[in-house]
Amino acid sequence: ALPSRLEEQYKMIKKNGVEIVTTNSNKIDLDGNIIKEKTSLQVDGVINDKIIYKNRVMHSSWLFNKKYILQIGSYRKVKYAEDYDLLLRIISSGGTVYNIGKPLMLHRVNPAGISLANKTKQIISSIYVGKLYIERIKNKTNVDSFSFENQATFIQGYLSEYTNVDEKKSLELLSKAQEAQKKKKYLKSFLYYSSLMLRDKIYRDLFIIRLKIKHTS
Repeated sequence: ALPSRLEEQYKMIKKNGVEIVTTNSNKIDLDGNIIKEKTSLQVDGVINDKIIYKNRVMHSSWLFNKKYILQIGSYRKVKYAEDYDLLLRIISSGGTVYNIGKPLMLHRVNPAGISLANKTKQIISSIYVGKLYIERIKNKTNVDSFSFENQATFIQGYLSEYTNVDEKKSLELLSKAQEAQKKKKYLKSFLYYSSLMLRDKIYRDLFIIRLKIKHTS
């Protein structure tokens, strides 16, 4: 965290009366050199509509109104998507997520520490918490059918016939699509994403749940 991080976030909460403030960040290497600027949302303001489909803010950058978070039930034991679940519950309960556009965090990247071990489970869990969000919106309450056992069954339903070969191929396509998008090769990126969704039900359902969230919201 940069020296002024907490002060600026606290002032923003007090000034605007929002429930949670996040902040932008820069990626740094092991020696402290900036290797990528503004890795989070390059938005200064309310970001409810930006993160409702995908968690795009660093969990470690949050500063929130503790009283409000406790009031809506705090964190739940949602494996692989605990932070995204809380963000969606803040939004579905009428709360506001505000992002400070300038980088107030440095995110150190350790190449040896990067792991994709739970990537697929994280994606499935994103689908799961998206369904819970839609459930709450339709019921017009902040109550849903979440349980630890329910989520475990949901994940297993996707993974029961999902092989390591399937996962590896899908993660390769995802990586290529994201890389092409970063380089602004949008047609190439579209083709990779299309191929990914055609071959993999997980990513197809992720796309569908995002469309449903947009329609519901």
